[in-house]
Amino acid sequence: MLACGYFGKRPHDRDFLFDGLPARVTDRWAQVMASWMHEAKTLQPNTWKHTFLQGPIWRFALGPGHLDDQVWIGILAASVDTFGREFPFAVLISAEAESLPPGLTRSVDQIMDRIERDLLIFLDGGFNRREFVAILGEEAKALRQGITEKPTKFRYELPKPVSDEFAIALTVAALEAQPQDLSGAVSWQQASMQGKSPSNCYWWHEGTETRAPELCVSLGLPTGKQTAAFFSGDWMNSGWRPRDEHPGFS
Repeated sequence: MLACGYFGKRPHDRDFLFDGLPARVTDRWAQVMASWMHEAKTLQPNTWKHTFLQGPIWRFALGPGHLDDQVWIGILAASVDTFGREFPFAVLISAEAESLPPGLTRSVDQIMDRIERDLLIFLDGGFNRREFVAILGEEAKALRQGITEKPTKFRYELPKPVSDEFAIALTVAALEAQPQDLSGAVSWQQASMQGKSPSNCYWWHEGTETRAPELCVSLGLPTGKQTAAFFSGDWMNSGWRPRDEHPGFS
Protein backbone atom coordinates (compact mmCIF):
# COMPACT_ATOMS: atom_id res chain seq x y z
CA MET A 1 0.00 0.00 0.00
CA LEU A 2 1.41 3.38 -1.00
CA ALA A 3 2.04 5.91 1.73
CA CYS A 4 3.35 9.41 2.22
CA GLY A 5 3.83 11.42 5.36
CA TYR A 6 6.37 12.78 7.79
CA PHE A 7 8.18 11.93 11.01
CA GLY A 8 10.41 13.94 13.32
CA LYS A 9 10.48 17.03 15.51
CA ARG A 10 9.33 20.60 14.95
CA PRO A 11 10.11 23.73 17.02
CA HIS A 12 6.41 24.43 17.68
CA ASP A 13 5.71 21.00 19.20
CA ARG A 14 6.69 19.24 22.40
CA ASP A 15 7.45 15.80 21.01
CA PHE A 16 7.65 13.71 17.84
CA LEU A 17 5.20 14.43 15.03
CA PHE A 18 4.14 11.80 12.54
CA ASP A 19 1.36 11.40 10.01
CA GLY A 20 0.59 9.05 7.15
CA LEU A 21 3.37 6.48 7.65
CA PRO A 22 3.28 2.82 8.76
CA ALA A 23 4.66 2.19 12.25
CA ARG A 24 7.23 -0.31 10.95
CA VAL A 25 8.64 2.40 8.66
CA THR A 26 8.83 5.11 11.33
CA ASP A 27 10.35 2.64 13.81
CA ARG A 28 13.10 1.64 11.38
CA TRP A 29 13.71 5.24 10.32
CA ALA A 30 13.93 6.40 13.94
CA GLN A 31 16.55 3.73 14.66
CA VAL A 32 18.70 4.84 11.75
CA MET A 33 18.47 8.56 12.56
CA ALA A 34 19.18 7.96 16.26
CA SER A 35 22.29 6.06 15.22
CA TRP A 36 23.44 8.92 12.97
CA MET A 37 22.95 11.44 15.78
CA HIS A 38 24.86 9.29 18.25
CA GLU A 39 27.81 9.06 15.89
CA ALA A 40 27.74 12.82 15.22
CA LYS A 41 27.77 13.56 18.96
CA THR A 42 30.64 11.14 19.48
CA LEU A 43 32.71 12.75 16.70
CA GLN A 44 32.11 16.36 17.76
CA PRO A 45 30.86 16.37 21.38
CA ASN A 46 31.29 20.13 21.85
CA THR A 47 30.19 21.46 18.48
CA TRP A 48 27.91 18.83 17.01
CA LYS A 49 24.62 20.66 17.70
CA HIS A 50 25.71 23.76 15.77
CA THR A 51 27.01 21.56 12.95
CA PHE A 52 23.77 19.56 12.93
CA LEU A 53 21.50 22.61 12.77
CA GLN A 54 23.61 24.33 10.11
CA GLY A 55 24.00 21.20 7.99
CA PRO A 56 22.50 20.50 4.58
CA ILE A 57 18.99 19.27 3.87
CA TRP A 58 19.48 15.76 2.54
CA ARG A 59 17.37 14.15 -0.16
CA PHE A 60 17.26 10.40 -0.43
CA ALA A 61 15.92 7.48 -2.43
CA LEU A 62 15.95 4.04 -0.84
CA GLY A 63 15.55 0.89 -2.87
CA PRO A 64 13.15 -1.92 -1.90
CA GLY A 65 14.03 -3.94 1.19
CA HIS A 66 15.42 -1.17 3.38
CA LEU A 67 12.33 0.25 5.10
CA ASP A 68 9.90 -2.28 3.61
CA ASP A 69 9.35 -3.83 0.19
CA GLN A 70 8.75 -0.48 -1.53
CA VAL A 71 10.97 2.32 -2.81
CA TRP A 72 11.03 5.30 -0.45
CA ILE A 73 11.94 8.83 -1.52
CA GLY A 74 12.21 11.77 0.80
CA ILE A 75 13.92 14.67 2.48
CA LEU A 76 15.44 15.06 5.94
CA ALA A 77 16.26 18.33 7.68
CA ALA A 78 17.79 19.08 11.06
CA SER A 79 15.21 20.19 13.60
CA VAL A 80 14.39 20.46 17.31
CA ASP A 81 11.26 20.34 19.45
CA THR A 82 10.03 23.19 21.62
CA PHE A 83 12.46 22.13 24.39
CA GLY A 84 15.45 22.24 22.04
CA ARG A 85 15.83 18.46 21.79
CA GLU A 86 17.30 17.56 18.42
CA PHE A 87 16.00 15.10 15.87
CA PRO A 88 15.78 15.29 12.07
CA PHE A 89 12.41 15.98 10.49
CA ALA A 90 11.78 13.81 7.44
CA VAL A 91 9.24 13.54 4.65
CA LEU A 92 8.91 9.99 3.29
CA ILE A 93 7.00 8.95 0.17
CA SER A 94 6.72 5.37 -1.04
CA ALA A 95 6.57 4.21 -4.65
CA GLU A 96 6.10 0.84 -6.31
CA ALA A 97 9.21 -0.03 -8.29
CA GLU A 98 11.48 -3.05 -8.53
CA SER A 99 14.58 -0.90 -8.13
CA LEU A 100 15.86 2.65 -8.28
CA PRO A 101 16.84 4.15 -11.65
CA PRO A 102 20.60 4.41 -12.31
CA GLY A 103 20.53 8.20 -12.21
CA LEU A 104 18.68 11.32 -11.15
CA THR A 105 16.54 13.47 -13.42
CA ARG A 106 15.95 17.21 -13.24
CA SER A 107 12.20 16.64 -13.05
CA VAL A 108 12.57 14.60 -9.85
CA ASP A 109 14.87 17.24 -8.35
CA GLN A 110 12.36 19.96 -9.23
CA ILE A 111 9.65 18.07 -7.35
CA MET A 112 12.04 17.66 -4.43
CA ASP A 113 12.68 21.41 -4.53
CA ARG A 114 8.98 22.02 -3.96
CA ILE A 115 8.73 19.46 -1.18
CA GLU A 116 11.78 20.97 0.54
CA ARG A 117 10.22 24.43 0.35
CA ASP A 118 6.96 23.16 1.84
CA LEU A 119 8.81 21.22 4.54
CA LEU A 120 10.56 24.40 5.68
CA ILE A 121 7.26 26.30 5.69
CA PHE A 122 5.73 23.57 7.86
CA LEU A 123 8.66 23.62 10.28
CA ASP A 124 8.19 27.38 10.58
CA GLY A 125 4.50 26.95 11.38
CA GLY A 126 3.18 28.19 8.04
CA PHE A 127 1.06 25.07 7.40
CA ASN A 128 -1.00 23.09 9.85
CA ARG A 129 -0.71 19.31 9.86
CA ARG A 130 -3.75 18.69 7.67
CA GLU A 131 -2.59 21.21 5.07
CA PHE A 132 0.89 19.73 4.96
CA VAL A 133 -0.38 16.17 4.53
CA ALA A 134 -2.62 17.31 1.67
CA ILE A 135 0.30 19.06 -0.04
CA LEU A 136 2.48 15.98 0.31
CA GLY A 137 -0.26 13.82 -1.18
CA GLU A 138 -0.30 15.90 -4.35
CA GLU A 139 3.49 16.02 -4.65
CA ALA A 140 3.67 12.27 -4.04
CA LYS A 141 1.71 11.62 -7.24
CA ALA A 142 4.19 13.60 -9.31
CA LEU A 143 7.20 12.09 -7.55
CA ARG A 144 6.03 8.52 -8.09
CA GLN A 145 5.57 9.17 -11.77
CA GLY A 146 8.96 10.86 -12.02
CA ILE A 147 10.86 8.09 -10.24
CA THR A 148 9.37 5.30 -12.37
CA GLU A 149 9.18 6.83 -15.85
CA LYS A 150 11.98 6.11 -18.29
CA PRO A 151 13.85 9.38 -18.83
CA THR A 152 15.44 10.40 -22.10
CA LYS A 153 18.37 11.82 -20.16
CA PHE A 154 19.60 11.72 -16.58
CA ARG A 155 20.93 14.80 -14.84
CA TYR A 156 23.82 12.50 -14.05
CA GLU A 157 24.25 8.76 -13.67
CA LEU A 158 25.25 7.69 -10.20
CA PRO A 159 28.49 5.86 -9.44
CA LYS A 160 28.51 2.37 -7.97
CA PRO A 161 30.55 1.06 -5.04
CA VAL A 162 32.96 -1.73 -5.95
CA SER A 163 33.24 -5.13 -4.29
CA ASP A 164 34.65 -4.16 -0.88
CA GLU A 165 32.95 -0.78 -0.54
CA PHE A 166 29.74 -0.15 1.35
CA ALA A 167 29.39 3.41 0.06
CA ILE A 168 31.08 6.19 -1.91
CA ALA A 169 30.56 9.94 -1.67
CA LEU A 170 31.72 12.92 -3.73
CA THR A 171 30.77 16.44 -4.68
CA VAL A 172 28.20 16.93 -7.41
CA ALA A 173 30.62 19.27 -9.19
CA ALA A 174 33.26 16.53 -9.38
CA LEU A 175 30.79 14.04 -10.84
CA GLU A 176 29.46 16.49 -13.41
CA ALA A 177 32.98 17.56 -14.44
CA GLN A 178 34.46 14.07 -14.78
CA PRO A 179 31.75 11.39 -14.59
CA GLN A 180 34.17 8.63 -15.55
CA ASP A 181 36.89 9.62 -13.07
CA LEU A 182 35.90 9.01 -9.45
CA SER A 183 39.39 9.23 -7.97
CA GLY A 184 38.32 12.30 -6.00
CA ALA A 185 35.56 10.41 -4.19
CA VAL A 186 35.75 9.09 -0.65
CA SER A 187 35.04 5.46 0.15
CA TRP A 188 33.48 3.61 3.08
CA GLN A 189 35.31 0.32 2.89
CA GLN A 190 33.70 -2.84 4.20
CA ALA A 191 34.98 -6.19 3.07
CA SER A 192 32.20 -8.31 4.61
CA MET A 193 28.72 -8.58 3.16
CA GLN A 194 27.05 -7.71 6.49
CA GLY A 195 24.63 -4.84 5.95
CA LYS A 196 25.16 -4.79 2.19
CA SER A 197 22.28 -5.10 -0.23
CA PRO A 198 21.89 -5.36 -4.00
CA SER A 199 19.31 -2.57 -3.62
CA ASN A 200 21.04 0.82 -3.55
CA CYS A 201 20.32 3.89 -1.47
CA TYR A 202 20.96 7.38 -2.89
CA TRP A 203 21.66 10.46 -0.76
CA TRP A 204 22.25 13.97 -2.09
CA HIS A 205 21.93 17.62 -1.09
CA GLU A 206 22.03 21.04 -2.73
CA GLY A 207 24.73 22.50 -0.49
CA THR A 208 24.97 25.21 2.16
CA GLU A 209 27.03 28.38 2.57
CA THR A 210 29.95 26.29 3.82
CA ARG A 211 29.40 22.96 2.08
CA ALA A 212 29.29 22.15 -1.63
CA PRO A 213 26.50 19.93 -3.00
CA GLU A 214 27.35 16.27 -2.46
CA LEU A 215 25.96 12.84 -3.21
CA CYS A 216 26.43 9.39 -1.77
CA VAL A 217 25.53 5.91 -2.96
CA SER A 218 25.31 3.19 -0.30
CA LEU A 219 24.57 -0.53 -0.48
CA GLY A 220 22.07 -0.41 2.37
CA LEU A 221 20.91 1.93 5.11
CA PRO A 222 24.09 3.41 6.59
CA THR A 223 24.81 2.93 10.30
CA GLY A 224 28.09 3.20 12.19
CA LYS A 225 30.68 5.90 12.83
CA GLN A 226 30.95 6.83 9.14
CA THR A 227 27.43 8.29 9.22
CA ALA A 228 28.61 11.27 11.31
CA ALA A 229 29.85 12.75 8.03
CA PHE A 230 26.31 13.23 6.73
CA PHE A 231 25.80 15.90 9.38
CA SER A 232 29.39 17.14 9.85
CA GLY A 233 30.78 16.97 6.31
CA ASP A 234 34.02 15.65 7.85
CA TRP A 235 34.26 12.49 5.80
CA MET A 236 37.88 11.67 6.60
CA ASN A 237 37.57 11.92 10.38
CA SER A 238 34.42 9.82 10.19
CA GLY A 239 36.30 6.83 8.79
CA TRP A 240 35.99 7.38 5.04
CA ARG A 241 39.11 7.13 2.86
CA PRO A 242 40.15 8.69 -0.47
CA ARG A 243 38.99 6.40 -3.23
CA ASP A 244 42.24 6.80 -5.16
CA GLU A 245 43.92 4.96 -2.27
CA HIS A 246 41.55 2.03 -2.74
CA PRO A 247 43.63 -1.07 -3.62
CA GLY A 248 41.03 -2.29 -6.12
CA PHE A 249 40.34 1.04 -7.79
CA SER A 250 41.72 1.88 -11.20
